[in-house]
Amino acid sequence: METAWSGLASLEENLQGVVLSGLPYKGSELPEVKVVENIGYATRSSRADPRVIVELLEKNAAEAFGSAPDVWHLHNHSLGKNPALSEAVGILAEKGHGMLLHIHDFAEDGRPSNYLDLRSAMSQFERLYPIGPKIRYAALNKRDASFLVEAGLPTEQLTLLPNPVPAVPVESSTSRPKDAMPPNLVLYPVRAVRRKNLGELALLSAAFPEFTFANTLGPTNPAYASGYKQWKDFVNRLQLPVHYGLAAESSHSFSSLVAHASMLVTTSVAEGFGLAFLEPWLIGKTLTGRDIPEITMDFREAGLDLEHLYQRLELPIELIDEKLLQSKIRKTLDNLFAAYQTPLPENAMPRAIEAITSSGLVDFGRLDEPFQENLVRAVVSSPAMARAIRQQANLVPRPAETLERNSKLVSKAYSVSDYGQKLRSVYREIVEAQQSDVGHLDSKALLSAFLRPERLFLLRN
Repeated sequence: METAWSGLASLEENLQGVVLSGLPYKGSELPEVKVVENIGYATRSSRADPRVIVELLEKNAAEAFGSAPDVWHLHNHSLGKNPALSEAVGILAEKGHGMLLHIHDFAEDGRPSNYLDLRSAMSQFERLYPIGPKIRYAALNKRDASFLVEAGLPTEQLTLLPNPVPAVPVESSTSRPKDAMPPNLVLYPVRAVRRKNLGELALLSAAFPEFTFANTLGPTNPAYASGYKQWKDFVNRLQLPVHYGLAAESSHSFSSLVAHASMLVTTSVAEGFGLAFLEPWLIGKTLTGRDIPEITMDFREAGLDLEHLYQRLELPIELIDEKLLQSKIRKTLDNLFAAYQTPLPENAMPRAIEAITSSGLVDFGRLDEPFQENLVRAVVSSPAMARAIRQQANLVPRPAETLERNSKLVSKAYSVSDYGQKLRSVYREIVEAQQSDVGHLDSKALLSAFLRPERLFLLRN
């Protein structure tokens, strides 16, 4: 929100804004911030009456502006962190308010508990996604945009609004003694989360012993603490050049670690926007690692050179128990669709298996930790398999001209000022639109768009 307001402020127009938040604001970048009861994250016992929330929102907005706002810019109204607020948004839409529904994450995308909370708590769940001439949806990428259109959103009521990428301050690599740093550091600047696929750092280190691989921070979610420790113990036993949680264990700052790194890497199997694919170029660093085509297709279309990234790291399926893999795929599919209370498609298994395996090979990133450990051990003990991973991974710093070209493109295409211009444009559309009856997206169609067997990664479920 701070970046959005900065972008709007750069337009030098007389825009008036107020932020309504469930929590006090401790920063200084936003205009007036008012704390409103009942609009923050809510537990089952603390949920408020949606009509009361509407009254509070309208009252606080009127106090700030003297009347109703021209546009309500609402973030993640459908994520399920506060179902009463989700229902309140529907009431505001029915009352004819102009609004921009800005969706960063979907309950339909691997968050079944949020989804079921919404379905059980809302009196009319089918009204979760209101549509109308005075309503616009902002999607972070073309994947999300296409799913919204599949669910019935008219294209004229949709705007593609990728996140801006502000400049990243980084210390000079000479500001700290290099001999105190790990040699040939390939840095994964993320906190440990399961979908970040940290086991792939172990695989890469087995194939590229000349590098030291590291992620920066450990997990905050207690549910992942044991899995994270297991990876730390695993690489220590095999004496692989991997440091998990390097920034937390080092006296060096995050910025100095980034500055010292020879390359940055990503092994994530799922992202919302994909900032990790953009930021490294702004600091003159090669980004290497795993591609996520459904996210990076937008960046490629904008002209970003990401051809060196790999989409899969494949090894012979005979190295693992194929029957056990099929059993896990079946169980995971059953659990996932059951968690969404949705029937499993008849062809779910072949669709998932085809995505995970191909021609006797299996993609490392699609597997869970026990399978991944088996494959890392195989690469450690087999120079031929290590060479196969080296060829697929292509961990080579990009030439200076590529770094410069990508940096210029990110600076221009994802600038804060450009973001402000896009926001102003969509606000004007909303203000100038004529009110008419409000409809709703097909919530089942939207769920089906995300809940596809071929999108299965065992690390996400």
